Amino acid sequence: MLMVSCSILKTPVPTGGTDIYHTPLPTTISRLTTTVPETPTPVQTMNIPFLFTGQQPPVLPPSTLSHPYLLFTAEDVPHLREAAFQPLLSLHKEAYAWMKGYAEANNTPFAAPFDALVWWVEGNETRLAEAIESLVQARMEGSDSERAQDLLSASLTYDMVYDQLTEFQRRAAQKKMEEQADWLLDFLVRKIAGRKPADHMTWQSIAVALAAMVMPEHPKAQEWLEGALQSLSYACEDLGGTGGWWDKGFDYWHRPSASAFPFLLWAWYNIYGENPFAVEQECDLVGLFLSGPRCRTPDGLRFTYADTRSDSPVRAINAMGMVPLIAEVDPEAARFLAWDATHAYHPWAEENGEQHLLDNDYWTMWDQLVYFAHHDPSLSLSATPPAPPTQTIPGAGVAVLRTGWEKDDFAVFVQGKRSFSSSHSDQDANSFQVYGYGACLWCEASHSIQQRQASRFPYQRPQAHNTITYGETRDGAWRTAWYGGPSYGDVFDLVWGFDLQGLNGAALEGSYNRYAYGDPVPYLHVADLERAVLLVEDGTGSHVIVYDWVAGPHQQTWHWTLHGWGSISGKEDTRVWTYTPEGRIVRALARLVVPGNAVFAERPGEHDGVVHTYVEASYQGEEATFLAVLYPYAESTGMTAPDITEISQGAVAGFVLETEKEREIGWIQQNSAEAELVGIQSDARGVFAQWQTDELQSWWVYRSSFITFDGEVILRSSSPIAFAALSYEDRSTVRGIFENTSPLSIAFYAPGACEVVVDGVPVTHASTYDNLVQWHQTTTGTHTLLISTSDKGG
Repeated sequence: MLMVSCSILKTPVPTGGTDIYHTPLPTTISRLTTTVPETPTPVQTMNIPFLFTGQQPPVLPPSTLSHPYLLFTAEDVPHLREAAFQPLLSLHKEAYAWMKGYAEANNTPFAAPFDALVWWVEGNETRLAEAIESLVQARMEGSDSERAQDLLSASLTYDMVYDQLTEFQRRAAQKKMEEQADWLLDFLVRKIAGRKPADHMTWQSIAVALAAMVMPEHPKAQEWLEGALQSLSYACEDLGGTGGWWDKGFDYWHRPSASAFPFLLWAWYNIYGENPFAVEQECDLVGLFLSGPRCRTPDGLRFTYADTRSDSPVRAINAMGMVPLIAEVDPEAARFLAWDATHAYHPWAEENGEQHLLDNDYWTMWDQLVYFAHHDPSLSLSATPPAPPTQTIPGAGVAVLRTGWEKDDFAVFVQGKRSFSSSHSDQDANSFQVYGYGACLWCEASHSIQQRQASRFPYQRPQAHNTITYGETRDGAWRTAWYGGPSYGDVFDLVWGFDLQGLNGAALEGSYNRYAYGDPVPYLHVADLERAVLLVEDGTGSHVIVYDWVAGPHQQTWHWTLHGWGSISGKEDTRVWTYTPEGRIVRALARLVVPGNAVFAERPGEHDGVVHTYVEASYQGEEATFLAVLYPYAESTGMTAPDITEISQGAVAGFVLETEKEREIGWIQQNSAEAELVGIQSDARGVFAQWQTDELQSWWVYRSSFITFDGEVILRSSSPIAFAALSYEDRSTVRGIFENTSPLSIAFYAPGACEVVVDGVPVTHASTYDNLVQWHQTTTGTHTLLISTSDKGG
């Protein structure tokens, strides 16, 4: 038996300064003390996953509450006045000045809430008169988006000026709000009944919910509230993991939801005294608000996707509005959001000589109102996010692999998709982007982080992205129309991700399918695809390795595409992009190991009328594998390109990468057959191993039951495992992760092992033999592994 003679290693709590992990963050928002009547038992239970899982529909607030109460109360006004005019609160002051200026320049329903805010802060009777005039004369036509915009504006204005309305004005406003709420609820019911894509449901639902909460005495109010929550439940199903169907890309989902939710959540908090973030939810609201910051580059820029402008301030503003509320539940998450708003916009805005905190996008304008009313400026901010560098968002099929948060650190954005792309979304499923040395090294055609901005229109054709597509037609130009339906459908989920010292990874699995627009059931299955992305850290330079497996029932021409924004050079299976961030010279080398008869060539593309050259590998067959090594290096600091040699043999394609101190080997094969290349023997479909000065540092295998290096067993399992990765951090610690789908006996290479901890629990029945630590794993799933050793040895 394994004798336990050393203690379990634990992650130390940060010392010095404030313990951000355990110190509650302050909030200036106080709960109302009004008692809400008990909820009557309804006929049936509603599914409201993002608010009250398993609970009954809430009753409306008592009509005796004093207006305003949706976003703030009269008790909060002194704080608002201080925020508007206190010089130290620069963001508050700026946001208020912008909203005031907009209100003074526009006499429209859209400007009415800002008129009302200025009246509350300054007592400006002109602004009050315009707010009431706009409320009473609101339009009653337009698209669903326009109607939602008008109803939300009317609800906020009605709440803020309620006591200033005459009975005639009040009835007139209620009548218009009733007509809009009825129209929008009918629109939402029809979308749900037809299982239509969840486009245009978030704002529309929240507008109806706010109308119900601001007019609780209305006979239709309960119907509005329950219908609005049902439609939000429908729209949230996909992110909640309940098998729903979200028609837009992850980012486009995040934009309206993260912009609109603050209104509903703050109103809920103020009215019901219930923190929605503290309630058990199928859809993780804290995770939803963190999803934007998680997908940022180390210097605060956001990886851009879908047709959303990359630097819109909407995320930071609404996130800061949520910080005090989230801080009650998760201080670490709140600190992350605070970092986001501090780092995401101001640095690059200063670089461009202009301030992009505010603009006239209607989502952003309302976010400013939430931010101004609810952000607590006394929150202290950390220099770096208090969260693991690598972030995974399984419900959205997204992962960001990182080496850290410093500006020259690396970040790899990996995006799957849970449904096919159509309106407002690129066909970028299974794509990736790589950022490092202060530059976006491999970005997509519609994403120009390098220029600190993004196209306002999607490049819907898949060849505009770093992904794999199929088909014969290649015209070089990427369509910029917003609508038109997909050329194919796809479902790619994030199936695993890990973060070890020196080695991070994520994998997507899914299928290519053809759909008829509006029908979630595919009529043709084209192929299955698996993509694994590794981010390798070593002493000479971090880099990325991409593994791809494609298998289908029909012969296709497969296209593997890669985009960069620097000047391009190279030939055959190698290309190099050159960048000059801050005057430095950075080379981004791409080495592709492709099937023997694949064609690797440069292709012409177009971005906003500018010619854009990308590279593409084309291969015809039912099955295909692609293996790419993406190795950036800062030439101006003396770094040089590594020596990358292809070692393919038969059905196995591989490479050896060597620098002065590093050596790496990787291979890929379509099936799990026993193979041997340069001393590595395994039945894995994918292999990676890294050495420094002849000492094994880390390794990874995909779909394998064993692997040996130069005859020494590194992994042995009684049945195949989905994946395994180990990092030999120092001479006393081995960390790893693995996934099994059935009970098995398993052994890992760990010389001198003295303690084994799996998923935080010490393993008492482990044994050691021939530098292997082995035990019987009875539970299935993904497991974290910590092996303490007296001396790692070789």
